Amino acid sequence: MDKRTLESRVSEKLGIPQYKVNLFINTLLESITEALEQNEEVSIRGFGTFLPKRQKTRPVRNPQNGEPCMLEPSATVKFCVGSDLKKRLNKDSHIQK
Repeated sequence: MDKRTLESRVSEKLGIPQYKVNLFINTLLESITEALEQNEEVSIRGFGTFLPKRQKTRPVRNPQNGEPCMLEPSATVKFCVGSDLKKRLNKDSHIQK
């Protein structure tokens, strides 16, 4: 599902205009992003937790020539699924492998 489809579904379920849903979703995502930039975790009870992670510098090999080099540290986000979401996803075996 992409963002536009999400906006459309929320708009239909709540019976409010899609532009208002768009504003809400953009504000929500921006707020989550700002918290992660400040190295804060974002927990949404029952859904999950977004955890900012800092990857360390580590040795790698250049795939083109096989020479060793160091990969610079980078930021990423880990998502830990919440218990309610996990139960709901595992209730039915509707997920295709």
